[in-house]
Amino acid sequence: MKLNVTKAIICTVIALLAALALWQIPGADSCKWCVATGGGVLTLVTLLFGIGIKYNSSNVGVNIRVLSLATLFIGISFNVIFALFDFSVITYIIVAALILMVYLLLLTNLTGIAKTEPDI
Repeated sequence: MKLNVTKAIICTVIALLAALALWQIPGADSCKWCVATGGGVLTLVTLLFGIGIKYNSSNVGVNIRVLSLATLFIGISFNVIFALFDFSVITYIIVAALILMVYLLLLTNLTGIAKTEPDI
């Protein structure tokens, strides 16, 4: 795995813009800061692993990119729903953490496969 610095910077800017867009959605003002921060972090993590890193194994790299982009779309949809409607902050944190932890668990498994079996 190798980080592409230019793509990483672009991913960071996209994540900041996504957080700003989530902040501007009119709706639940009580957890606006939480949705913007959580959406920015989720966008940054999924874009970095999906676009910003070059993988040694092309097969595993494709699987990681598909997983990352699917999680990105799920996360953005989740954040927009929470931004539009008034949910509790605790509910948001629990669901956002579950989405991120399941993503990181699957990502760890995929990168572990790439390290143990480099021929696939």
